[in-house]
Amino acid sequence: ATLRVEYRFGSSSAVQKIRLHRDTPHLEGEVTVNWQEQHKALQLAFPFALADTEATFEEPYGHSVCPADGQEEPVQT
Repeated sequence: ATLRVEYRFGSSSAVQKIRLHRDTPHLEGEVTVNWQEQHKALQLAFPFALADTEATFEEPYGHSVCPADGQEEPVQT
């Protein structure tokens, strides 16, 4: 099942897809952003209530694993 949510902010837009696959223990998220605002930064947050979990982030030439504790984590090394 996929939940698709569309957002608009000024001249910008975003599409968030959250997927839950049958017979798998993970949740998959995808965010596509068309950011057109000038002199404004974009920050994303995913407020899930999870305990003792890790998040895996893609980055150039690999991936990073960080605690999913709601704290901001720089993932580019």
